[in-house]
Amino acid sequence: MIGDSVVISAGAVVLGGVLVGEGAVIGANAVVLIDIPSGATAVGNPARILPENVG
Repeated sequence: MIGDSVVISAGAVVLGGVLVGEGAVIGANAVVLIDIPSGATAVGNPARILPENVG
């Protein structure tokens, strides 16, 4: 299930019955196999959740 206000960038894939929480961001070409909490940013293959203090 994809929540409200989610950004899924170009080439990203969400596979299976995962939950992408409200306001989450999925980076370009990410392969999402796990649940992504609300407001989190996920990147990579397989996708991992970035810590909030990055950048």
